[in-house]
Amino acid sequence: MERGELDGQVIDISAIKSSRPNFWNEKKVKFLVQFGRAARLSSMPDVPTGRELVKNSEDRALLEFAESPFFMALPYAAPPGVPADRVKALREAFMSATTTNDFLVEANKIGLNVSPIDGAAVDKIVEAAAQTAKPIRDRLGTFLLAK
Repeated sequence: MERGELDGQVIDISAIKSSRPNFWNEKKVKFLVQFGRAARLSSMPDVPTGRELVKNSEDRALLEFAESPFFMALPYAAPPGVPADRVKALREAFMSATTTNDFLVEANKIGLNVSPIDGAAVDKIVEAAAQTAKPIRDRLGTFLLAK
């Protein structure tokens, strides 16, 4: 993009803010749509979400399925058979660590958007994705495999 070899790309806002902060600070990039978001970021109030742009329920179902990994971008997982009390402790520790003021200040310094969700929320996202109708899954596959 910097050499003019392409006009745009799909990129996470945190990637721009952390690797090319001048692009963000000097408004050298124009965001067209916010993907993987249920609501607009306060820092981009004029950029619509994908959900605002879909026109019918089939397209919305496709978009929600395609976006689902972004609502749990970097999930942590434990192997099967971990005792319930240990799972609970790990989940509580994760949420505690990722919501402290010190953590959030440091994340902000390097340009990371942080929006941790708990294990129950991740479970719901995975379950919803698993229950997505086959025609929706197949339709996403056609987009992903298109050349």
